[in-house]
Amino acid sequence: MALHTRESGVSRVSSREDDNTMTDLLADHTVTCPSCWEAHTVTIDLTAVEEPAFIEDCHVCCNPMRISFAIGNDAELLDVSVESL
Repeated sequence: MALHTRESGVSRVSSREDDNTMTDLLADHTVTCPSCWEAHTVTIDLTAVEEPAFIEDCHVCCNPMRISFAIGNDAELLDVSVESL
C-alpha cells in the first residue's frame, strides 16, 4: 500500500511495513534545468545510497542533466544538485 504525503515542498511516497512503521522510498523534488532554466519535478529514489545520482532529460528542452543528491542516515533527502552534460 502506497501513501503520498507532502512535507516542506517534498512529496513522499511511502510503503507500510508488516510492523506498521513507515518507510520512505521516493521523494519528488523540483529542479531547474541548467540549459533552459525551466523548473520541473523529478522523483528521487531514497534507497539509492550506493549511487546517489542519475541522468534525466529536461522535460522542456530535452537536454540531459545529471541530478546528484545526498541522503541522510534516516533516508531523508539532504541536498540535490543539477548539472548539464
